[in-house]
Amino acid sequence: MESDCVRQCYARLAACTDDTRRTEAAAQLILAIFDDFYAELCEYPFRAKRAFEAMDPQASIRVSKERLGLYSRYIAEYGPRIHAAFSVLTDNESIWEALDRLYSAMIVDRYEADIAFSFVHSLRRNIAHGMWRPVAYSFPPASPRRSMSLASVFRRLPVRQRIDAELVAHALRVPGFAVPFRDEAVDAERIAARLHQQMDGGAFHGLLPVALDVVKAAF
Repeated sequence: MESDCVRQCYARLAACTDDTRRTEAAAQLILAIFDDFYAELCEYPFRAKRAFEAMDPQASIRVSKERLGLYSRYIAEYGPRIHAAFSVLTDNESIWEALDRLYSAMIVDRYEADIAFSFVHSLRRNIAHGMWRPVAYSFPPASPRRSMSLASVFRRLPVRQRIDAELVAHALRVPGFAVPFRDEAVDAERIAARLHQQMDGGAFHGLLPVALDVVKAAF
């Protein structure tokens, strides 16, 4: 569902009378659309978690399919609408450059800045079609504030020689599932054994010694 913020940004863009203000309003609009997208995206791990807890594979598959299509759906829906609201974006390179500078400044401290950066360029590709020019999909090094937000969502578990069952069990507890594993110890042993089989077979050559990063948001 479209947020009030997005609707207000559309109204603000429509009320602007010069390209400078329209460019700023368009950057704010795109960020508001991205925020709607990202809020919805962040719901999917919790939906997947509930499906896992309920042992509902069909729901898990459905959640995965919807999650994979969410980005494309937003781009396909909002690209034409932004174009209709500010048609000069189709082929005016200088306005896009100004918009990109404004937008990048708005997202630079965010944890999800890299996704937001890709989002605006996907919209640009949708709006400009054949007249779009290639861009470098690189983002500046993380600012101090962004580095702090990145660090806050990681759990770093050091691996000394091999990934043992105790380490796997620790990782399995990170999501905080409401329903317990039938036998956590046995599951952890099996996962560790499977990892060793893959590593010893060369599938993960050069992996050890490493640190196992468990991203809580992934669940």
